Amino acid sequence: MDAWHKDILDFFDLQTETGDIRKKSFDIFPAISIPDIFMKRVIENRHRTLFDPKEIEEKIGKKLQDLFGEEFTIEYERLEQREDMRLKQTISAKDLFKRFLKSVVETGMPYVFFRDTVNKSNPNNHKGNIYSTQLCTEILQNTSPSTFVEEIEEDGTVSVRYKAGDTVVCNLASINVAKVHTPEEIEKVLPIAMRILDNVITLNYFPIKEAELTAKRYRSVGLGFL
Repeated sequence: MDAWHKDILDFFDLQTETGDIRKKSFDIFPAISIPDIFMKRVIENRHRTLFDPKEIEEKIGKKLQDLFGEEFTIEYERLEQREDMRLKQTISAKDLFKRFLKSVVETGMPYVFFRDTVNKSNPNNHKGNIYSTQLCTEILQNTSPSTFVEEIEEDGTVSVRYKAGDTVVCNLASINVAKVHTPEEIEKVLPIAMRILDNVITLNYFPIKEAELTAKRYRSVGLGFL
């Protein structure tokens, strides 16, 4: 959930052991998406404004969550000045951050995704944006929705074409540093591990075609150590 979302305070309490049990969800892994302006206002001890994303889309004809960096900041501050936003709520940025920290201390969640920082470093920003990550924040890739296109043929039949979006997939492996730690071992093992990970993309079975297209388009791999 975006940190500017109107429901963010309730979202922080999803897994705490106090409050209305009907508002809890103990079997999910929540995460929040934080833009640069949020942390900037925490440091400057200023206020943040929370919005309803549906109202924003109705007012300006686009989704605020599709904007990043300076473009997001400009539109966000413009929305703060609008008097016709009925559902907006103003709250201290530090108080909001404290609520987040309280939830983390009590439950270990939500996880955090710094959306502007990630997209500034995105090597594929010419092909789209990164909206989220998996919980361990190892996989940072472009995502986009798949769409259906209906067409009426001359004989009156309707055909449906399916345009695949970017469905994130990634191959991961780890190096045991207890076994591989000298410069000579690292120089020998890492290129082999990377070649194996890349080969998996070519040889793998993909349960859905969107995943196969995305994997072969970006060929994303991740090599860690433990």
